Amino acid sequence: MLRILELCREAAPAGSSWHADLIRRVARAVDERPSILDGNAARAADITRRFRSVAAHAYDTFDQTRTANAVASASVLISLLASQIGRFRQAIDP
Repeated sequence: MLRILELCREAAPAGSSWHADLIRRVARAVDERPSILDGNAARAADITRRFRSVAAHAYDTFDQTRTANAVASASVLISLLASQIGRFRQAIDP
């Protein structure tokens, strides 16, 4: 996603919430660029992002019962990502 923003001459998000900001930005159309991810793919990306953050930083408070939602979202993202990128590519370079 960062590379796509770079190719579109958009600055990469910065700061402590850059991962979340990146997903929000690619989920909406701006100026001459359509959205890169649609609602379902963006939601799945955000769920996996939130889980990754908790898993990486929650050490002793990690709750394994929350993994099912993250795994399901990762599966959704995997199934949608190629078509989302293809749709975006077709929109900007038919």
